Amino acid sequence: MLGATGVSLGTRLYASPEALSDPEAEAAIASSGADDTIRTEVFDRVRGPAWPAGYDGRALRNRTVDAWHDRPEDLAAHLDEAAADYRASSSEGYAVKPLWVGEGLDLIDAVLPAADIISDVVAQATRSLEAARTHLT
Repeated sequence: MLGATGVSLGTRLYASPEALSDPEAEAAIASSGADDTIRTEVFDRVRGPAWPAGYDGRALRNRTVDAWHDRPEDLAAHLDEAAADYRASSSEGYAVKPLWVGEGLDLIDAVLPAADIISDVVAQATRSLEAARTHLT
C-alpha cells in the first residue's frame, strides 16, 4: 500500500515455536512493548569487542542497560566489573544479557506458530489492498 518491497519479521518470528529461541525470550517479547526497548552500545562495550562509535542495537531494557547506558564514562572505568557480571550470567540471563528486538514489539502479544504469523500478515495485506481498491473504484 505504501510502496514497501518487503517486510522485516525477525522479532515476530523469534517469538514462535520454530525459532531457536527460549521460553524466557519468547515470554519477554510477548509481554513487552516498544517503550521497554532502547538503542544502546552498552552490550557491545561490555561483552567486547566494541563496534565503532555510532553503531548500536535495539534491545529490551534490563539491569545492564539501567546501570550503564547513561553513564558511558563510568562504564569505561568499571568495564572489568561489568564484563565479569555479564560473563557470569546464564545464557538466558536477560536481566543482564541483551534480548535484541525490533520496534514492532507493540504488535506482538503471543507466541504463535510461524505459519499463523505469515497467514496473518498475508490476510492483513490482502484486506488493506482490497480496501484501497474499493476506495479507488
